[in-house]
Amino acid sequence: MYKIPILLKKTFVIGIFILFLCMSCVSSIGIIIEEEISSNKPLKLINRNFEFIFHDKIVFAWREPQTGLCNFFLDDPENVTQLWTTTAPIFFSGGTWTNDGRLFEVDLFSGGLYEIDPETQNMWSIGGGGNHTIGGLAFNPINSKLYGAGIDSLFEIDIETGEHTCIGDYGEGPEVLVSIAFDYNGVLYGWDLGSDRLWNFNIETGEASEIGSLGINTSFAGGSNFDFRTDTLYISAFTTKPGLYECDVDTGQCKLVGDFDELTQLISALTIPYDCPNHPPYRPTIDGPKIGIPGKEYCIEVCSVDPNGDHLFYYIDWGDGSYEDWFGPCISGINVKKCHIYPAISGLYEIRVKVKDLYDRESDWGKMYVFMLKNRMTDNLFLHRFLTFFPILKNC
Repeated sequence: MYKIPILLKKTFVIGIFILFLCMSCVSSIGIIIEEEISSNKPLKLINRNFEFIFHDKIVFAWREPQTGLCNFFLDDPENVTQLWTTTAPIFFSGGTWTNDGRLFEVDLFSGGLYEIDPETQNMWSIGGGGNHTIGGLAFNPINSKLYGAGIDSLFEIDIETGEHTCIGDYGEGPEVLVSIAFDYNGVLYGWDLGSDRLWNFNIETGEASEIGSLGINTSFAGGSNFDFRTDTLYISAFTTKPGLYECDVDTGQCKLVGDFDELTQLISALTIPYDCPNHPPYRPTIDGPKIGIPGKEYCIEVCSVDPNGDHLFYYIDWGDGSYEDWFGPCISGINVKKCHIYPAISGLYEIRVKVKDLYDRESDWGKMYVFMLKNRMTDNLFLHRFLTFFPILKNC
């Protein structure tokens, strides 16, 4: 694949965004932030009516030529709401949310990292930057690290200082990478303006692997982000006009969701708010004696851990036709005791336990076998002989 020289690519990308930044000076509406950007200096957003909602269909983004933060709904990109505008010399080319609900943006020209708090309506500089042009920003929900997309190389960005650490270049991959996004499994994707193709990336080396063509001809850079609730990748791109697209991560092919309104010429730093990806609880453990006496109370302790720390609900199938319906909430990682009386019949019973979290994500079944024996002294010898033939039951 033909690779554009580094200097030419940087000039090409920066020139595109300078064009739109200049256009924003012609027409600027809404709330104006008068302060200049300075390190660690909060910028007060004047719009006190801004309502911050983690809506399952809402998107936040940077808009040109209004030059400021906007939002819209995934199924209605034509109706864009301008939240505020600014005359400060910044252009947010990439943005991302974190697991704990923080919104970060990166400035294309300086590579500096910023945080926006829509609830308090403040924005401030974290730091970083330097000589690196960063076009995309993405937070990995699995390892909780922040990554930036340079034109030729992938960077890890310190979330506390904004400093860049180069991971590695893309190899014979993207010509002009403009945006990156993680799915909820921690797989990194990105698309480039030079060849209009979708890529995925090795976050240990930075190397890119081609997935396929976007199926559209892009003229200017845009943004990308995953909707974790549907595991769908969305990109904003300018073809003959700016629009929002769904992108198939298996093929790279894009499908138009809808065009943006006539006032919008560019949407970048596409960010979709999300709660921390919800993983199911681990298979529960069951601890209790392997033998019991029918007609007398028999007790076990069950335990599971939820990766998200959610409270848990347990379901117990005692193996004799009776069960404990979902009970809880119980604290993750804490043993829970339950007792049962089996019928006055000797027999082998399979106890099965399942656990779910507050959001109904269920674990696999945990299993254990128990013998109900009438005469323990006699039947213990029988049990010993039985287990020698079926040793797998010793570990159930």
